[in-house]
Amino acid sequence: MDRIKLSLDISNPSKFHNLGIELWLDNIKFFDNQVASGTHHVIYEFNEQQDTNREFKIILKNKTNEHTQIDQSGNILQDALINIHNIELDGINIDQLMWTHCEYFHTGNDSHDMQAHKFYGNLGCNGTVLLTFSTPIYLWLLENM
Repeated sequence: MDRIKLSLDISNPSKFHNLGIELWLDNIKFFDNQVASGTHHVIYEFNEQQDTNREFKIILKNKTNEHTQIDQSGNILQDALINIHNIELDGINIDQLMWTHCEYFHTGNDSHDMQAHKFYGNLGCNGTVLLTFSTPIYLWLLENM
């Protein structure tokens, strides 16, 4: 059985060190940590199973109101967020595929009901980004690139 390497960079440009990220493949959590300032590279290898639907989840957690500075008019002056980039499956960058095929589910940190938004690499609200793909991975990549 072939092994597939999933890798990505997680960047925290803020001064806050308590924003948390979980990474899941199917029902296996392979990363769960607070993200300090800077860029962190994560690699996970998994077995490729033929003709199987897979689910990759990115979860932002621990964001509170103290992470966002707003003025008296309600305008955001400064905000903490996490950037996800350089996402690769078997060495092939899929950032653009993530933007096309992912949904970002969040409540705006409890400012509205659960909504689905497009994902463009930034996580600014507690929520979940979901990518579903199938194996064999190269067939899925060819069909979706």
